[in-house]
Amino acid sequence: KNGNEVAKPGALEEAVASLLENLLNGLRNLLGLYSMNELVLNEGIRGSKAWYYGTLPMSWEKNVMQYHLIFQALAWSLIVFAIIKALIQRNLATINPSMRVSLIEQIKDLLLTGVMLAFILPVIDLFLMLNNKLVDLFGAVAVDLDDLSGLNNYTNLLAGILLQFFYLFISIYLNFVYIIRSITVAMLTAMAPLFVVTLAFGGRWKGLFGQ
Repeated sequence: KNGNEVAKPGALEEAVASLLENLLNGLRNLLGLYSMNELVLNEGIRGSKAWYYGTLPMSWEKNVMQYHLIFQALAWSLIVFAIIKALIQRNLATINPSMRVSLIEQIKDLLLTGVMLAFILPVIDLFLMLNNKLVDLFGAVAVDLDDLSGLNNYTNLLAGILLQFFYLFISIYLNFVYIIRSITVAMLTAMAPLFVVTLAFGGRWKGLFGQ
Protein backbone atom coordinates (compact mmCIF):
# COMPACT_ATOMS: atom_id res chain seq x y z
CA LYS A 1 0.00 0.00 0.00
CA ASN A 2 2.92 2.33 0.59
CA GLY A 3 5.03 0.97 -2.28
CA ASN A 4 5.08 4.35 -4.02
CA GLU A 5 6.99 5.77 -1.03
CA VAL A 6 9.79 3.24 -1.62
CA ALA A 7 9.84 3.25 -5.43
CA LYS A 8 9.52 6.83 -6.63
CA PRO A 9 7.53 6.73 -9.90
CA GLY A 10 8.46 9.17 -12.65
CA ALA A 11 6.00 11.32 -14.55
CA LEU A 12 5.92 8.92 -17.52
CA GLU A 13 5.28 5.91 -15.26
CA GLU A 14 2.51 7.78 -13.46
CA ALA A 15 0.86 8.66 -16.78
CA VAL A 16 1.05 5.09 -18.10
CA ALA A 17 -0.15 3.67 -14.75
CA SER A 18 -3.08 6.09 -14.71
CA LEU A 19 -4.04 5.12 -18.27
CA LEU A 20 -3.88 1.40 -17.46
CA GLU A 21 -5.81 1.87 -14.23
CA ASN A 22 -8.63 3.55 -16.14
CA LEU A 23 -8.58 0.68 -18.63
CA LEU A 24 -8.66 -1.86 -15.80
CA ASN A 25 -11.59 -0.14 -14.06
CA GLY A 26 -13.46 0.01 -17.36
CA LEU A 27 -12.93 -3.69 -18.02
CA ARG A 28 -14.11 -4.69 -14.55
CA ASN A 29 -17.25 -2.56 -14.87
CA LEU A 30 -18.09 -3.81 -18.37
CA LEU A 31 -17.59 -7.47 -17.47
CA GLY A 32 -19.75 -7.18 -14.33
CA LEU A 33 -17.55 -9.60 -12.40
CA TYR A 34 -18.29 -10.80 -8.90
CA SER A 35 -15.50 -9.99 -6.47
CA MET A 36 -13.33 -12.76 -4.99
CA ASN A 37 -14.99 -12.35 -1.59
CA GLU A 38 -18.43 -12.75 -3.17
CA LEU A 39 -17.42 -15.87 -5.08
CA VAL A 40 -15.27 -17.70 -2.56
CA LEU A 41 -16.72 -16.50 0.76
CA ASN A 42 -20.39 -15.96 -0.22
CA GLU A 43 -20.32 -12.29 0.69
CA GLY A 44 -22.44 -9.55 -0.88
CA ILE A 45 -25.42 -10.57 -2.99
CA ARG A 46 -24.29 -14.22 -3.17
CA GLY A 47 -24.71 -14.45 0.59
CA SER A 48 -28.19 -12.93 0.50
CA LYS A 49 -31.61 -14.51 -0.02
CA ALA A 50 -31.23 -13.84 -3.75
CA TRP A 51 -28.96 -16.90 -3.91
CA TYR A 52 -29.66 -20.46 -2.79
CA TYR A 53 -26.90 -21.17 -0.25
CA GLY A 54 -24.55 -19.18 -2.48
CA THR A 55 -24.61 -21.86 -5.19
CA LEU A 56 -27.25 -20.75 -7.69
CA PRO A 57 -29.59 -17.76 -8.13
CA MET A 58 -33.06 -18.09 -6.62
CA SER A 59 -34.41 -17.13 -10.05
CA TRP A 60 -33.14 -20.52 -11.26
CA GLU A 61 -34.66 -22.52 -8.41
CA LYS A 62 -38.24 -22.51 -9.74
CA ASN A 63 -37.13 -23.98 -13.08
CA VAL A 64 -34.83 -26.49 -11.36
CA MET A 65 -37.71 -27.69 -9.16
CA GLN A 66 -40.07 -28.00 -12.14
CA TYR A 67 -37.61 -30.20 -14.02
CA HIS A 68 -36.87 -32.17 -10.84
CA LEU A 69 -40.59 -32.98 -10.45
CA ILE A 70 -40.80 -34.02 -14.11
CA PHE A 71 -37.84 -36.39 -13.67
CA GLN A 72 -39.33 -37.62 -10.37
CA ALA A 73 -42.50 -38.62 -12.22
CA LEU A 74 -40.43 -40.33 -14.91
CA ALA A 75 -38.36 -42.14 -12.27
CA TRP A 76 -41.44 -43.46 -10.46
CA SER A 77 -42.81 -44.63 -13.81
CA LEU A 78 -39.60 -46.59 -14.35
CA ILE A 79 -39.98 -48.12 -10.87
CA VAL A 80 -43.51 -49.24 -11.73
CA PHE A 81 -42.08 -50.82 -14.87
CA ALA A 82 -39.41 -52.55 -12.78
CA ILE A 83 -42.08 -53.88 -10.37
CA ILE A 84 -44.09 -55.29 -13.25
CA LYS A 85 -40.93 -56.91 -14.59
CA ALA A 86 -40.22 -58.36 -11.13
CA LEU A 87 -43.76 -59.80 -10.91
CA ILE A 88 -43.30 -61.49 -14.28
CA GLN A 89 -40.01 -62.96 -13.04
CA ARG A 90 -41.81 -64.13 -9.90
CA ASN A 91 -43.86 -66.52 -12.02
CA LEU A 92 -40.61 -68.11 -13.15
CA ALA A 93 -38.95 -68.04 -9.75
CA THR A 94 -40.67 -71.19 -8.52
CA ILE A 95 -38.84 -73.28 -11.06
CA ASN A 96 -35.52 -71.39 -11.03
CA PRO A 97 -33.75 -70.99 -7.63
CA SER A 98 -31.11 -68.60 -9.01
CA MET A 99 -33.83 -66.32 -10.36
CA ARG A 100 -35.49 -66.36 -6.92
CA VAL A 101 -32.27 -64.99 -5.39
CA SER A 102 -32.04 -62.40 -8.15
CA LEU A 103 -35.64 -61.39 -7.50
CA ILE A 104 -34.93 -60.79 -3.80
CA GLU A 105 -31.97 -58.57 -4.70
CA GLN A 106 -34.11 -56.67 -7.17
CA ILE A 107 -36.77 -56.06 -4.52
CA LYS A 108 -34.08 -54.68 -2.18
CA ASP A 109 -32.85 -52.37 -4.94
CA LEU A 110 -36.40 -51.16 -5.60
CA LEU A 111 -36.97 -50.40 -1.92
CA LEU A 112 -33.65 -48.55 -1.68
CA THR A 113 -34.45 -46.59 -4.84
CA GLY A 114 -37.90 -45.61 -3.54
CA VAL A 115 -36.44 -44.35 -0.25
CA MET A 116 -33.70 -42.38 -2.02
CA LEU A 117 -36.17 -40.80 -4.45
CA ALA A 118 -38.33 -39.69 -1.52
CA PHE A 119 -35.42 -38.13 0.35
CA ILE A 120 -33.16 -36.91 -2.47
CA LEU A 121 -34.19 -33.25 -2.23
CA PRO A 122 -33.67 -33.00 1.57
CA VAL A 123 -30.28 -34.72 1.13
CA ILE A 124 -29.22 -32.24 -1.58
CA ASP A 125 -30.45 -29.37 0.61
CA LEU A 126 -28.45 -30.76 3.54
CA PHE A 127 -25.24 -30.95 1.49
CA LEU A 128 -25.68 -27.39 0.22
CA MET A 129 -26.36 -26.15 3.76
CA LEU A 130 -23.25 -27.93 5.12
CA ASN A 131 -21.19 -26.48 2.27
CA ASN A 132 -22.48 -23.02 3.13
CA LYS A 133 -21.61 -23.47 6.83
CA LEU A 134 -18.07 -24.60 5.92
CA VAL A 135 -17.64 -21.52 3.73
CA ASP A 136 -18.79 -19.33 6.65
CA LEU A 137 -16.38 -21.11 8.98
CA PHE A 138 -13.34 -20.65 6.76
CA GLY A 139 -14.48 -17.17 5.76
CA ALA A 140 -14.35 -16.08 9.41
CA VAL A 141 -10.58 -16.67 9.51
CA ALA A 142 -9.69 -16.00 5.87
CA VAL A 143 -7.84 -12.95 4.60
CA ASP A 144 -9.81 -10.29 2.77
CA LEU A 145 -9.43 -11.53 -0.80
CA ASP A 146 -10.55 -8.19 -2.21
CA ASP A 147 -7.43 -6.62 -0.73
CA LEU A 148 -5.46 -8.66 -3.26
CA SER A 149 -7.34 -7.18 -6.18
CA GLY A 150 -7.84 -3.66 -4.78
CA LEU A 151 -7.35 -1.04 -7.46
CA ASN A 152 -6.25 1.78 -5.19
CA ASN A 153 -3.42 0.06 -3.30
CA TYR A 154 -0.67 0.70 -5.84
CA THR A 155 -1.17 4.35 -6.73
CA ASN A 156 1.03 5.58 -9.55
CA LEU A 157 3.11 2.39 -9.73
CA LEU A 158 3.17 0.62 -13.10
CA ALA A 159 4.23 -2.64 -11.41
CA GLY A 160 1.17 -2.44 -9.14
CA ILE A 161 -1.18 -1.98 -12.09
CA LEU A 162 0.38 -4.98 -13.83
CA LEU A 163 -0.30 -7.01 -10.68
CA GLN A 164 -3.91 -5.84 -10.79
CA PHE A 165 -4.24 -7.15 -14.36
CA PHE A 166 -2.89 -10.47 -13.07
CA TYR A 167 -5.60 -10.54 -10.39
CA LEU A 168 -8.18 -9.51 -12.98
CA PHE A 169 -7.40 -12.68 -14.95
CA ILE A 170 -7.74 -14.70 -11.71
CA SER A 171 -11.09 -13.01 -11.08
CA ILE A 172 -12.31 -13.82 -14.61
CA TYR A 173 -11.24 -17.44 -14.15
CA LEU A 174 -13.00 -17.73 -10.77
CA ASN A 175 -16.18 -16.18 -12.16
CA PHE A 176 -16.12 -18.79 -14.95
CA VAL A 177 -15.54 -21.63 -12.46
CA TYR A 178 -18.45 -20.54 -10.26
CA ILE A 179 -20.77 -20.11 -13.27
CA ILE A 180 -20.00 -23.70 -14.26
CA ARG A 181 -20.57 -24.81 -10.65
CA SER A 182 -24.00 -23.14 -10.59
CA ILE A 183 -24.98 -24.81 -13.86
CA THR A 184 -23.69 -28.20 -12.66
CA VAL A 185 -25.53 -28.03 -9.33
CA ALA A 186 -28.73 -26.99 -11.12
CA MET A 187 -28.49 -29.85 -13.63
CA LEU A 188 -27.62 -32.48 -11.01
CA THR A 189 -30.49 -31.33 -8.76
CA ALA A 190 -32.97 -31.37 -11.64
CA MET A 191 -31.83 -34.76 -12.98
CA ALA A 192 -31.11 -36.46 -9.63
CA PRO A 193 -34.19 -38.75 -9.86
CA LEU A 194 -32.93 -40.23 -13.14
CA PHE A 195 -29.55 -41.04 -11.61
CA VAL A 196 -31.16 -42.52 -8.47
CA VAL A 197 -33.55 -44.75 -10.40
CA THR A 198 -30.62 -46.51 -12.11
CA LEU A 199 -30.13 -48.35 -8.79
CA ALA A 200 -33.34 -50.24 -9.48
CA PHE A 201 -31.94 -51.84 -12.62
CA GLY A 202 -28.75 -53.27 -11.11
CA GLY A 203 -25.61 -54.32 -12.95
CA ARG A 204 -23.90 -51.73 -15.09
CA TRP A 205 -26.68 -49.20 -14.43
CA LYS A 206 -25.55 -48.85 -10.81
CA GLY A 207 -22.23 -47.56 -12.10
CA LEU A 208 -24.05 -44.57 -13.61
CA PHE A 209 -25.40 -43.64 -10.18
CA GLY A 210 -21.93 -43.90 -8.66
CA GLN A 211 -20.43 -41.69 -11.34
